[in-house]
Amino acid sequence: MKFRKGDTVRFLNAVGQGKVTKVTTDGTIYVLDDTGFEVPVTEDELIIIGSVPDEPETLEPEPEVGSTEIADFYPETNDIEGNDHPNALFALVPHSEKDPTDADLEAFLINDSNYIIFYNLIEENKMGSHGIDAGIVEPNTKIELFTLLRHEIGKSPDYIFQLIFYKKGNYTPNLPIHKHIVISPIKLYKDHTFKENEFFHEKSVIFNLLEKEETTEDVIERTETEKKLKELQKMANEKATSDLEKPKRPRKSQKVEKREIDLHINNLIDDVKGLENKDILEIQMEKFHSEMKSAIADNLKRIVFIHGIGNGTLKNEVRKALTGQYSKYEFHDASYKEYGFGATLVIITN
Repeated sequence: MKFRKGDTVRFLNAVGQGKVTKVTTDGTIYVLDDTGFEVPVTEDELIIIGSVPDEPETLEPEPEVGSTEIADFYPETNDIEGNDHPNALFALVPHSEKDPTDADLEAFLINDSNYIIFYNLIEENKMGSHGIDAGIVEPNTKIELFTLLRHEIGKSPDYIFQLIFYKKGNYTPNLPIHKHIVISPIKLYKDHTFKENEFFHEKSVIFNLLEKEETTEDVIERTETEKKLKELQKMANEKATSDLEKPKRPRKSQKVEKREIDLHINNLIDDVKGLENKDILEIQMEKFHSEMKSAIADNLKRIVFIHGIGNGTLKNEVRKALTGQYSKYEFHDASYKEYGFGATLVIITN
């Protein structure tokens, strides 16, 4: 079956149809789909449902990406208003009509900008790093990179993207992008990880390749803070043990209950690999709400939430919830001697 520019085709392995825009010498057929993206596919993935008249000339095959001709690196572009800033995304898309948590995943590189992208894709594991793909992504298009089989997700390597955004003619150059992507098997088995998006019909996992990564200084500061909090917790536990060992005068029984909840993520889950900051905060706040409801149901008098110092995000979210959803309960900083500045005490009065 011979495909020509202008043919209307239907995808055999996906939902939708489109028009052929070009054919390359290696047999790759580029189709402009219903979403406005130019998708590269092979002949066996398409069926012609509307042919152009025989009079027009068939599209001349274009040189393959990778040749030394300048045209390969400066393809014709169709700019989209508002897409003048560099933007690239890495997407994991489940096969159509399947449970995303039980399906193989197609990996895509999306160029959501009016720039041309030259990319280099690297796999990284305990054996080292090696390049697996490189090429050009035209503006406002996406390309398929590889398939991640569901039964191999637990053995998936990390991926490194090196990107250069450029244009033909006059433009302001941008710094190259070096982005390290960690695919967390745990996240890919949770349905809420897959989100609605503007690039695919299916819910997908989308990584922003231009999003700032946590710096070494951030990691050091967070580690030191967690270490100090653990030391404070140890001191508090030792003091509590010492107080219990001291002989006490008989006194009237008085029920004073206090529960301590450590919201540091390492105390809540075993593996944080691949989790983004928003995912960590979501887990911590789910724990907070669960413990608040439990304390209220158990008629506890006091509960202490250890949230740490850090950049204050978790503390602010906790106090925002206390002010709103739990406004009937009094709260303030917990004992500095026991917790420093890293904990909040809630007084529960039913």
